[in-house]
Amino acid sequence: TPLTHYPANAPVSQFWVLGVSSVSIFAWAFHWRDLLVLDRHGVFNWALWKNATSPFVCSSVTELLMDILLLQQMRTMERRMGSNKFAGLTLLAASLASILQVACISMFPARNFSFGGPNAVLFAILVQYMMDVPSLASFKFLGVPMTEKTFTYLMASSLALMQGGSSTITCILGTFIGILYRAKGVGMSSFRFPVTVQNFATRLFRHFLSVSDQSAVPRINLPTTHGNPADSPADHGARGARAPNDIFANRNRDFEPIPEHLLNHVAPSEPNITAIVEMGFSRERAMAALSEHGDSVDMALNSLVAQDE
Repeated sequence: TPLTHYPANAPVSQFWVLGVSSVSIFAWAFHWRDLLVLDRHGVFNWALWKNATSPFVCSSVTELLMDILLLQQMRTMERRMGSNKFAGLTLLAASLASILQVACISMFPARNFSFGGPNAVLFAILVQYMMDVPSLASFKFLGVPMTEKTFTYLMASSLALMQGGSSTITCILGTFIGILYRAKGVGMSSFRFPVTVQNFATRLFRHFLSVSDQSAVPRINLPTTHGNPADSPADHGARGARAPNDIFANRNRDFEPIPEHLLNHVAPSEPNITAIVEMGFSRERAMAALSEHGDSVDMALNSLVAQDE
């Protein structure tokens, strides 16, 4: 089974988690939330930076925790779609939601709308999650049929109602964008994050968005012969007849680890190959890099980027 590691196989999801967490905490600590969320004051005073910062600013700690949990859950979609396509979806969702939110504020200036947080992005991804990820288990809770996806939907519903009208509108806009993304003839699903930007972001953030998968590989020590004739294959049958004391007498013998290249050499998985190919690399190079780095997308991508520098 290929090794899977959340930070290594879902860098875009981790970027959103880190971005939302850090910007929200920064805004709360310095009381700058009103300067970063998209509201009536920002629209009518042309505070354009709020369009870029508002998706990263949550209104409360509870909302932040729920956003993080849902973003981690949505890493399933990143692995299915590939990081390049998934990044394109989040970029489209954030951009279109910002435009539609400005339109809502302009149409209803008397309403005190305040838009913040990644809810639109989350709900656009949730549409893909609902349509593409099958339910693996079903059960009943208090007589109500449920699946393992039910709790994800319940958490998302709570998020939609958390801030009243503003959060509900944002989630509706995100759902609309997610449906539009799947519509045939629109062409949104063919959008990919630009490869040049992808490579630049990888070089810039790889120290923050990567972990070593070596911790996930078991260190297995095998006994070595070191020229001892008793350890030869011909003597294998005689070893089974040794007395217990002879067996325990060898407990302090030397061991040597399996070479690193053998530990890391695993067959690359097709989703990970596709994810790297969508970033602009050839299939042959993607397979070779994944095989060398234990099927870790992040480590393979770092290796390919370093080769091209």
